[in-house]
Amino acid sequence: MKRLGMIERVEGEHGLWRLSANARQKPHNAAIGVRLVAFGTDLGVAVWARSGEVFPRLGEPIALCVTSPPYPLRQARAYGNPNEAQFVDFLCEALEPIVRELVPGGSIVIDTGNDVHLARSPARSLYAERLLLALHHRLGLSLMDRIPWVTYSRPPGRTS
Repeated sequence: MKRLGMIERVEGEHGLWRLSANARQKPHNAAIGVRLVAFGTDLGVAVWARSGEVFPRLGEPIALCVTSPPYPLRQARAYGNPNEAQFVDFLCEALEPIVRELVPGGSIVIDTGNDVHLARSPARSLYAERLLLALHHRLGLSLMDRIPWVTYSRPPGRTS
């Protein structure tokens, strides 16, 4: 990632890196054939690559997969905008090789987002529920819990 200009050292700090200004300007997709270790710890590694090029050939046990895929939004973003059915198919296909290597008791954590609404409606999309059912029927996964994502970087709302 350093060679691609996506990260840079934090001046005056030992072993501390941050996204470079270049990386913040636009989303970056890993090119076909590129597989880089973004960082590693004693517990494992984070790989920057297209999932379809890493996981089908990994051949290593996986204890935990944490992912935050793009959501199927009404308005397209720079990364495109799959519809709900395409999103469910994409995520099931991406997770299939991970599930094959998942150790007994292993977990997959997926940030599905809560802000996908129906067009011209305050009603929330049911894509997360469709995804949950597809993961169960296609891959044999079970829902263990739902945990709300809390952002502490925004000021709390005021009550009148």
